[in-house]
Amino acid sequence: MNNKQQGSSASLPVRDTIVKSPLQISYYGFSDDEEFRIAFLAENMNESPISADDYQYQWPRFIEDEHENLYEVTDVELRQGTLFERALSNYEIGMIMTLSPPPGNENGNFFSIPFYMVPNIYEEGYRFPINTSTIDHHQLGDMAISNLELDGRLLTFDLIDDHPDADGSEEYLFTAIQENQEIFPMFINMRRSNPYTHIEVEFARELILPTRLSITRTTSPLPEWRFSMIIDTDQGRMVNESEQKEGEEQ
Repeated sequence: MNNKQQGSSASLPVRDTIVKSPLQISYYGFSDDEEFRIAFLAENMNESPISADDYQYQWPRFIEDEHENLYEVTDVELRQGTLFERALSNYEIGMIMTLSPPPGNENGNFFSIPFYMVPNIYEEGYRFPINTSTIDHHQLGDMAISNLELDGRLLTFDLIDDHPDADGSEEYLFTAIQENQEIFPMFINMRRSNPYTHIEVEFARELILPTRLSITRTTSPLPEWRFSMIIDTDQGRMVNESEQKEGEEQ
């Protein structure tokens, strides 16, 4: 490890992957042929399809390197299909950030990149797949269910809500979705016990597997997920212009 990496790593420890299950965002590489562009790969780890509209991204106007030099973020482009030379699957999206001026350090740079996301995908509710009558734990973004048991019309589980504004008084709407039809509950019992809430839901008719459980917050808006990535360009792949054009033409 060179001196630059030792000094920078002490002040800016690399954190180049963000996970909000099933979503993962990771640093991919950079290109500096015509403009300096940093690439990220967003993917659903369960390989479910992802859309550019699933999340609303808010990037900073400026980011800084390990020497506190500022670089303007002149553009952030979402890519479906290819990311530089890589062909993307339907569960992957590329993000390319253009910086100005280009950094002058040929030995690599550390960049601190704060940003936040709004998970638009959960605007219609957090939809948990239920394929078996018992589930130990399942996470969707900032909400999780655990110790789930399904017995005919009765569904019991523990709900863990990591919404930044959750204070133990949150209210929810629970519905089951079968063959694109919503089934509403006849009875709901909520027993709050930090850090989870125990839920008992009795539906109007017996639930047939597989089904989906939709949970919607009725007292809070969608959260803003705030993150901060620290990347080392030396650890990503440098893509030259010929590789990039070849990938985009495929």
